[in-house]
Amino acid sequence: LTVGELCDKLAQYWGYSGWTLADVYSDEYQMQMNAPAEDLLVSELPEDNYYATVYFDGDDEGAPMFIQICHFPGRVMFLFGDGHLNG
Repeated sequence: LTVGELCDKLAQYWGYSGWTLADVYSDEYQMQMNAPAEDLLVSELPEDNYYATVYFDGDDEGAPMFIQICHFPGRVMFLFGDGHLNG
């Protein structure tokens, strides 16, 4: 599954017409991450606790959504939502 395919599936599930990946920058957390390439496999996201920021087309509020990947021994956790880092 690529990052783009995951965003496509989320957009379809939530009823949005498209999406755009964005860089992450947070003064509060003193972190900056570049947006991943759309064709990058989700399993190959660059680091633990990686945040990808996604703007979904048709979102009335234009809120940045996040996708977070956390690696633990023997498992991977995905979090999706808004209001974190950029939100």
